[in-house]
Amino acid sequence: LLFLLLLILTRYQFKPQT
Repeated sequence: LLFLLLLILTRYQFKPQT
């Protein structure tokens, strides 16, 4: 399930680190 992992990672990156 690499696709799922990639999706989560992308979402995390998209989220701002405030």
